[in-house]
Amino acid sequence: MRGRVGSRVRNSATRVFNRALFYFTERTKGTPIYIEGGLGSQLLAMMEFISRRDAGGDVFLETSYFDEAIETPQVDRSGYFIRPWELHRYGFDLEKIPKAKTRGRLPYEASAPRHLPFFQGLDGRRFLKLFPVVPETATAVKSLGLSPQGELVPYAAIHCRRGDYLAVASKIVALADVLVLVRQIAPLLPRTIVFTSDTDLDARERREVELRLEGHTVVWLPSQLDPHVVHGVLRLSSILITSNSTFSLTAGILKEDADTTVFMPTSFYSNDYPQLNQLSQALGAWSILR
Repeated sequence: MRGRVGSRVRNSATRVFNRALFYFTERTKGTPIYIEGGLGSQLLAMMEFISRRDAGGDVFLETSYFDEAIETPQVDRSGYFIRPWELHRYGFDLEKIPKAKTRGRLPYEASAPRHLPFFQGLDGRRFLKLFPVVPETATAVKSLGLSPQGELVPYAAIHCRRGDYLAVASKIVALADVLVLVRQIAPLLPRTIVFTSDTDLDARERREVELRLEGHTVVWLPSQLDPHVVHGVLRLSSILITSNSTFSLTAGILKEDADTTVFMPTSFYSNDYPQLNQLSQALGAWSILR
């Protein structure tokens, strides 16, 4: 159900509520829930931690990936990004989480069966108050022309991963792959399409997208835009096409409108990681034939 932007973007009073949750991080024993990476990975890990804790699980947060001194993404010597802690925007302050560093961590592939029940039972609706759309999203939506007179227009959002993803991902969902899906679902798409990517597309790629979406208005989000705002724009869409990325995946999980339709890749990883692919596949029940 679409509505006024102001009613869809909750205020920062949520921070007070979230701070009260930190009683559950006052321990560093049990099964670690590793939290690392960018905004999407952090959101997903925190949702798993809260879900398993509320179900009586003996779990704690393992945050040794993060350095409190890093406030913006940094590139290490290997060319990989080191991400800052992002969940302070929702009241989860890194310095209040007891530090713990575990030994002998299993590769995520080996520990995938441990995570499967969380994915199978995941209901993003229960986390909307914990992780609200940041207030700055309302300003961005208005400036992008997505909310004339304060009312959201129906729009589709497409997220395409680039940047370090091209070097670290075991499976690449290319722009061409996304455009194949766009062709298949073209009759379902509203007139306005928001396109976002980690790095800006070049002129040739933009033209390719615009040709495929001829008859639609394409709104390009700048790659330098606050990721929390981009995440909010994705969450407010009426149709969302994700990449094999926890960033857009969590935007789909945390969609503000229960009627939003989310399309995501069937496999997030290459065929070398079948157990990992089972995790994302547990979130959906249908596929689109080629």
